[in-house]
Amino acid sequence: MPCPNQRSRTGFQTAFGSEGLANQLVIALYADAIFSSANTRSETQSHSGLTQATLTQSTSYQLQSWLMYKADARTNIPLGYSATAGGQQSIGGLPNGFRTEEQQARIEAQRFVTAHLQLLGELTHDVHVLGGFRQEIGVNARILYVF
Repeated sequence: MPCPNQRSRTGFQTAFGSEGLANQLVIALYADAIFSSANTRSETQSHSGLTQATLTQSTSYQLQSWLMYKADARTNIPLGYSATAGGQQSIGGLPNGFRTEEQQARIEAQRFVTAHLQLLGELTHDVHVLGGFRQEIGVNARILYVF
């Protein structure tokens, strides 16, 4: 059973300038932290059978950076890089080998086709992964309707 957690997020976004190409380029930085509390209802297998143990997980952190080109009033093309680290787990005080360490490059295309409907397509590539599965190419799509 995983550890219960809470997330904290902060971010910053600004254009490079107010005129010309500088107004069309936007930089965005987002930082996340996931804090976990201990799970005292975990069990581990030992020679004598199942034993009650406490599962703990250290804080994991994610930093996302984006450079976005605003092609027009309805179309954005962001390039991004994300890095995540931390989240090492221990059961009964002993590390179990689970942790989070990944880096990913991304490119997106976002388009508001109407004032309320946005389409988004994203390609991703995992540059580095430790403690999980590496994805050579990822494809994400989103349809967003804003009320």
